[in-house]
Amino acid sequence: MESTVCSIKLFVKNQLEYEELEEWITEEFMANMILAEEAQPQIHIAIYEVSTWLDWVKIHRIQKRHTGFRIIALLKPSLLSTLPLALELKLSSILVKPIKKHKLIRTLKQISREISYSEESIRHVDESEKELI
Repeated sequence: MESTVCSIKLFVKNQLEYEELEEWITEEFMANMILAEEAQPQIHIAIYEVSTWLDWVKIHRIQKRHTGFRIIALLKPSLLSTLPLALELKLSSILVKPIKKHKLIRTLKQISREISYSEESIRHVDESEKELI
């Protein structure tokens, strides 16, 4: 099976946290994942920091606009009471701050495998349809 290159967009307000997450991702996934810029059209994974109630609304809007996104929420401990909203939004993963490197890496690997499997199955279905024609 071919490995799919996934693009990741970080929505983190604190510059130090952003740089730390960026370093972890590039260190672990040099060939398989790239950090997306604002103008990049295809983003597979969004890592979104939830620091206020309004952030849940923003995540919902992102989901409506980009249906193929896998969203990982980084939740402040003070907002644990809002966890039912995350379950209702059916996010790919929820991590509570402070984030541990191994948990983030494990979560990204799992989501990357899901993306690879889904793209491989789409490719397989396309090939099957071509054979029928």
